[in-house]
Amino acid sequence: MRKWIIIAALGAAILFAALLLLDFHLSISSTAQNISVSRISGGAGDAQNPNPLPPQTSPLRLYTPDPKLSQLLARQIKEAPGIDQIEIVSELPEHTGQAVLVVTLPEHNRLWLGFFATAETNAQMTFASDGQWQSNHIEMRDGQPPVVRVEACLALRDRSAGLMSRPWYLRHLREQIAEEVVKTLSEQLASQ
Repeated sequence: MRKWIIIAALGAAILFAALLLLDFHLSISSTAQNISVSRISGGAGDAQNPNPLPPQTSPLRLYTPDPKLSQLLARQIKEAPGIDQIEIVSELPEHTGQAVLVVTLPEHNRLWLGFFATAETNAQMTFASDGQWQSNHIEMRDGQPPVVRVEACLALRDRSAGLMSRPWYLRHLREQIAEEVVKTLSEQLASQ
């Protein structure tokens, strides 16, 4: 009898360690998004190049306080029109005249229990083709290339059920955030 208790306790400890350390799942997830976007642009393309985003001669500077989210965004952001090169920065970028994307996560509530998880996450996204990511107005001068600025608030609500490890669930949330950031940015940069 005592032998079975020890085996059960050891099995529970191994399962608990696996849920905390390994990346796996046998679960289903449902994620809902609510996105509000504001876009301002100045300047205009011409008939041969109607895209308002000027050609990028230097890499897009990408900042987010979560290094894993930064890596995920850097891999996916190349889908956005006009973005070919990405530089991940570890501090909020200065106004350098270089395109910048800042993604912050001001609020998030997560509950993970191993067999059920829920999360509510707000992500703030700011893109500025001219690097002026903290400014909400554009002053155009003759000869200045077109400028595009996009701000978005992404509210994600996720519910997952089934057996899932904590690392998998955190990666799942990052993937959902990255997917919505890339989709929103791509739509805004492609719109005229």
